Amino acid sequence: MTNEYALKPLETLIIDSLNILQNGNPTTDTERIKQLTRELDQETKTYQARLKQQVFALLEEPKIRLLISQYHTSLMTLYQKIIELEGLLSNVPGPECLLKKITGCLEELLIYTETRFSKYLEDEYVSPVLLLSLQADFVKRLELLKSKIPEGIRNRRLMEMALSVFNPLILQWHNKNSLITFRELQYRKELLKLMKQLEYDEEHLKLNELLVSMNFNSQSYLSYYIGRIREKLNALEDAPAKADLLLFHLKYLKQIPQKPNIMLHQQNQDLKLMINSWLKEEARYLIRKLRFQLPVSNQGKGILSKNPVNSKDRVKVLCKLSVDQMGLILRAADELRILMAKSMNEVFKTIVPYLSSPYKKELSPDSMRSKSYVAETRDKVIAIEALKEMIEKIRQY
Repeated sequence: MTNEYALKPLETLIIDSLNILQNGNPTTDTERIKQLTRELDQETKTYQARLKQQVFALLEEPKIRLLISQYHTSLMTLYQKIIELEGLLSNVPGPECLLKKITGCLEELLIYTETRFSKYLEDEYVSPVLLLSLQADFVKRLELLKSKIPEGIRNRRLMEMALSVFNPLILQWHNKNSLITFRELQYRKELLKLMKQLEYDEEHLKLNELLVSMNFNSQSYLSYYIGRIREKLNALEDAPAKADLLLFHLKYLKQIPQKPNIMLHQQNQDLKLMINSWLKEEARYLIRKLRFQLPVSNQGKGILSKNPVNSKDRVKVLCKLSVDQMGLILRAADELRILMAKSMNEVFKTIVPYLSSPYKKELSPDSMRSKSYVAETRDKVIAIEALKEMIEKIRQY
């Protein structure tokens, strides 16, 4: 019994009902119409019980997925045919209640199937019935999110890009030929929920991380993400600083956790994979370029020192902080314009050769600058504590 086609009795009732609507006599078929209406109600309930019975009889998920998919496709086909017939039968004399009853039964079964067994329908199209039932709540939550965003925010392009993904979904609610899958619907619901939980700053840094973690792999967002890095690269003067920036973004991207088995567009590549590939190619190019630009001595003994003072003769100041902690302080001083030079690279190259740490006498300016972009939390805490101690000492003067 569980292997029988559960929709067959309902399909038979619908065919009988349509025959009366198209060829019957409304006057003489009154009793038959009442009987069909009662049977449609009964069969709608019976089908739901029969479907649950068939699902519970199957132990393997692939088989359940196939079963639900087949019944959902059949219901969608029936519903679309009824919608098409509504226009054709609108001028046919007869009781409209029977046609409304058929439509109502199919809508009830679609809603039941799509809500009760949605996890088995990821790649199936969502019925316009379910979309319409979700519309009011979805639009309300979207408006609440928009009201949460500060008016004077500078980086509106990223927010507009994120919100635009919901526009086609809202428009599709008014289209009976829906082209939205359950996977796409679930992605948008999850994205909207997480966006609502964010605290928004001027640059939308948290939103940017959320979109990466949600694998927001649209071509427009990929272009935006890479474009922002290009802007930072163009603001730097030398190849070493640019290479450091690319390496920093590689590490930054790696540290953003990505939700498994999720992406905006199934047909596109993974977002992190595309950005990662671009960053690595840019870094390789800059490293090759840097090798050709490095000056070499006539004796072939290596790179010429730009500083005329011999490193062995240079007087150094011992700093109790580590390389990472010193780098953080110098970077902050540069960005706050406490130390002013042509570039951050110039700040490090001017100061670092005269510093040493408890662990290393010769410090590399390029290495310290690179590490200032990827400092560990512990180094940040120690650097902050050292600065606090300096503040307290200054207060005592």
